[in-house]
Amino acid sequence: MIDLEIPWADERNRTYRFFEILPGLLSYLILVAPIVISVFNTAIAAYFLISYVLIWVMKSAAMSRRVFEGHSRIKQTAALDWEQMLTDISEPALAIDRLDGQKPINKFHAAHIRILESLKTRELGIYPNEVHHAVMIATYNEPPEIVEPTIKYILESTGFDKKRISLFIAYEARAGIQKAKETKELVSKYKKHFMHAEAVEHVLQKNEIPGKGSNANWAGRRIQAWSKSKKLKPSKVLVTVLDADNRPDVNYLACLTYTYCLAENRKQKSYQPVAMYVNNVWDVPAIARISAIANTYFHTANSMRLHALRNFSAHAQSLDALIDTNFWSGRTIVEDGHQFWRTYIRYRGDHEVLPLYAPIYQDAVYVGSYRKTMIAQFKQIRRWTYGASDVAYLATKVLKNKDIPRLDALFKFGRLLEGHVGWATSAPLIFLSGWIPLVFAIDSSDNIVAQQLPNIIARINSFALILLFVVMYIGMVTLPNRPKRYTRFRYLAFIWQWLFMPISATVFNSFASLSTQTRLIFGLYLERFDVTEKAIKE
Repeated sequence: MIDLEIPWADERNRTYRFFEILPGLLSYLILVAPIVISVFNTAIAAYFLISYVLIWVMKSAAMSRRVFEGHSRIKQTAALDWEQMLTDISEPALAIDRLDGQKPINKFHAAHIRILESLKTRELGIYPNEVHHAVMIATYNEPPEIVEPTIKYILESTGFDKKRISLFIAYEARAGIQKAKETKELVSKYKKHFMHAEAVEHVLQKNEIPGKGSNANWAGRRIQAWSKSKKLKPSKVLVTVLDADNRPDVNYLACLTYTYCLAENRKQKSYQPVAMYVNNVWDVPAIARISAIANTYFHTANSMRLHALRNFSAHAQSLDALIDTNFWSGRTIVEDGHQFWRTYIRYRGDHEVLPLYAPIYQDAVYVGSYRKTMIAQFKQIRRWTYGASDVAYLATKVLKNKDIPRLDALFKFGRLLEGHVGWATSAPLIFLSGWIPLVFAIDSSDNIVAQQLPNIIARINSFALILLFVVMYIGMVTLPNRPKRYTRFRYLAFIWQWLFMPISATVFNSFASLSTQTRLIFGLYLERFDVTEKAIKE
């Protein structure tokens, strides 16, 4: 079997270390370059900065367009009768007769009718009533008040028989006796509503680091053993991994089933719902709210970029695919995105992620006090930016693998590297670029471009301001219902909060990313999953 594991620190050779250093090296070079160039030639530095800002404004424009498109698809998905659609693909001939002459309600519905026509000449292979869902909730020290609503949301799912849903709450032995007791009580309370439910205790093994990956890996093997005892074919069991605060949309399980049954080479696919950080968005401080909304935008937009889509947080795969990849890695704190690369290698490049427009609603970071919330927000994004560690993994496991299409591997490597370097460098250069040549040049008084650079950058950013109104609109229309404890004036906070965007983008994105990349440069690896604490505002 192909070795899919990340090497331990003492097993990493010079080539592996070079590629670990590469993201940080490029990030620091890009940040320092305009300063150094300004000392010797302010005009070149100015043109460099103008070009850089223009590129990012164009990327922002493209992202704003994709946010609109993704938001539209989420709305269209919500309008569909998924239970009926599952019945339709099981009986396409009857469905075509029923729909004859009816006008599609939206683009998704029109696509459904075309799919029914295609099913006249091909078999599904797996039908909706054959699919079983194993839903895993990975927890550590979250209180029952956080975990229980997630269970309730699963039970509120429409269009799918609850007796073909099994619940596995994966908890850590290191969290203590009280956590074990609370988890077992939750399972006992809701067990009757599922086909099967159990609490799975994970005891840290010698070859693992503490984190969600090792916990999910252990629980995944338990799901495999349970499925075997029930004589369920692994290809007919879909495993969804949720965090404690993940609330699936009512259509999620039906949408996942529909997509899975229709997918070609379904085992070689991962299934990714859009992550939306809106559960408690009314309660969190403004800066944390900005980060939450920005993350929602990113995942909504990314759902439209199929070539760049990766596993993130809540995601699903078939049990036979998980068995083929030996489940998740227990050696990394970014087990979600890393699982994409494991599957990509295992199937020799024949792997992609399919988006699901039935979202998973998640919590924005909120710990209680303002200071603790800011620290937790930084640690959460730092954990996400640790995906830069996959650059070395990809370079040594994928680029050298002759069975994987070389061009596809190179493009994926380039996008991964560019994404993490941009994550670290974009905010400081965009917000400070207009003043760098003036501050660091030996003599910029005779250079018109350098003198006018602040005005030029300001004009470019005025276009970016228009894009900001676009995202503000999406942010307002995607808000959950206002809690009764807040008046209508609370809406004003969702407008003035955007003044914090430069601080949020720089501190909670660029600095967090640079922190990660600096650690990789010096081999100071993150070998413990920083669990984001959860609190509820009473």
